[in-house]
Amino acid sequence: METSKFASRKFIITFLILVSYITLLVYKFIDPYIYQYLTIGTIGLYFTGNVTQDFLKDWITSKAKT
Repeated sequence: METSKFASRKFIITFLILVSYITLLVYKFIDPYIYQYLTIGTIGLYFTGNVTQDFLKDWITSKAKT
């Protein structure tokens, strides 16, 4: 059974981290430039995690077949 991408642990953690960045920005604990770099880095890590997970899943599946 395929689960929704919005229910994955990676998505939920990334979403909560981004919400915390927004909260810090609203209360002026961080500068908008810091917010920009944190957001880009967090989303980049999320994408990297997805690509790595898919690659490893395919690689392990191909190794199991041989």
